[in-house]
Amino acid sequence: MKSLGEDYSEQSIKNRLVNKQKFEGDISNIINTSKNPDSPEIMVYKTIRHYTVIFAKNVLPVRKINKSKPFTWTNCKVLDRLSMLNKKINQGITIESMRNDFAKSEQSINEIEANLAQSKT
Repeated sequence: MKSLGEDYSEQSIKNRLVNKQKFEGDISNIINTSKNPDSPEIMVYKTIRHYTVIFAKNVLPVRKINKSKPFTWTNCKVLDRLSMLNKKINQGITIESMRNDFAKSEQSINEIEANLAQSKT
């Protein structure tokens, strides 16, 4: 262990374990004391807790993209989509703006389908 460096010292490992337990406890407290357990914020915390447990149990399917590079892991499709949604939320997207985007996309698709149907006749 000494040859691995200070990140793997006994104290460093103990600190990581304590911080992990505190992190998980804080998330559980937020979820358990919430007045609205179905709010988007609480659902995000529930998802974080869910994936924290999955990582701890080592059951999340992950695969190495490039074996010669140390940090090239990719995760299951659900986690990848969750990460994409998280990026959009951080950029300011809301449920209402997503609904509007979907409605515009659906309208565009309907117009394209109508044009195709008309061109076939």
